[in-house]
Amino acid sequence: MIANPFTRLGDRFFGRGRYGVTVPSMDGALQPNSALDHAKVLATADDADNVVACQGALFYSARDTVWRVSPGMEPELAHRLPEPATALAASVGGQLAVALPSGAIHLFGGDKSVPLQAAAGAGLKCVTALGFAGEDQLVLVNGSATRSPAQWQMDLMERNSSGSLWKLDIGRDRIEPIAKDLAYPCGVLWSGDAVIVAEAWRHRLLRLPLSGGSAALVATSLPGYPGRLARDAEGTPWLCLFAPRSQLIEFVLHEHRYRHEMMRTIPAQLWIAPAYRSGDSFEEPLQGGGVKQMGILKPWAPTRSYGLVVKLDADYHPIASFHSRSDGQRHGITSVAAYGQGVAITSRGAGALLALDGTSTTGEGHAAIH
Repeated sequence: MIANPFTRLGDRFFGRGRYGVTVPSMDGALQPNSALDHAKVLATADDADNVVACQGALFYSARDTVWRVSPGMEPELAHRLPEPATALAASVGGQLAVALPSGAIHLFGGDKSVPLQAAAGAGLKCVTALGFAGEDQLVLVNGSATRSPAQWQMDLMERNSSGSLWKLDIGRDRIEPIAKDLAYPCGVLWSGDAVIVAEAWRHRLLRLPLSGGSAALVATSLPGYPGRLARDAEGTPWLCLFAPRSQLIEFVLHEHRYRHEMMRTIPAQLWIAPAYRSGDSFEEPLQGGGVKQMGILKPWAPTRSYGLVVKLDADYHPIASFHSRSDGQRHGITSVAAYGQGVAITSRGAGALLALDGTSTTGEGHAAIH
């Protein structure tokens, strides 16, 4: 429905609706804690980005490599790629799919490596997440039609909504669109005859039928930017929020002249924008509440980066959450995968693969360390 132009003018004047700069607070199941800062480290790697579970082992990407972690073993190099990986997916049958910035998708299974070119042919050069629907079909989301995954901050600052959802037939290497005009989709999860898609720049989860039809809103007004989704060993869905929202960033997103001048004159790493990690430079933008006092950053201080992974119920509502707050180091949580009775997660900000065991992910006492 198109809003009345006078309503839009009123909203803009009073800062309501789409012109509001408020951010939902983290409370209830999202009550902040320090659980991620005390999680077990399984491996370390610069730019550790995407982890999936495949036949009893974990596979995670780090730039142009894919590593395998078996229980009780040190990480070993599984695949070296011609480009940095942008997304991984694993099937029940043991296939591993790896998306690349060129749009190519490499399919690994046994001793075979099969390149799929349909996504590249469709111009999909920002594949941020993909998943298997059986052994012969992939669903994937392309975050942006104009920016690469490495340029995600620019896509947000440009307020783009050129993302899309696609279905790929592996045997025929043929792809077809399902939905378009999505605001940087970067998470997808198979759910019956539909998929759940994380739409980052609109801070929400959508249910999209694969056969076509209207999208249904699953969750909205999330306090961060939602990313990849996965299920644990019991089939429970989990969601990563790779960066926090803040009133300052929301304000900048509404100040068009300022934002464009900032993008034109200031290096991207110093923008007033969310980040996988922060605090590395004194030139980074600050809010008053984020200034260190007596050399200490308060855990509740405003921050450009944060660590957050959320356990969901069957209706995709939060029931437990695991955090690394402003004064923590394990920020930029970009993926989650089943690991034993718990989950493994990647902290891109810390360059680490972490594990939460089953006792800490039940939803009871998940915030034991405050």
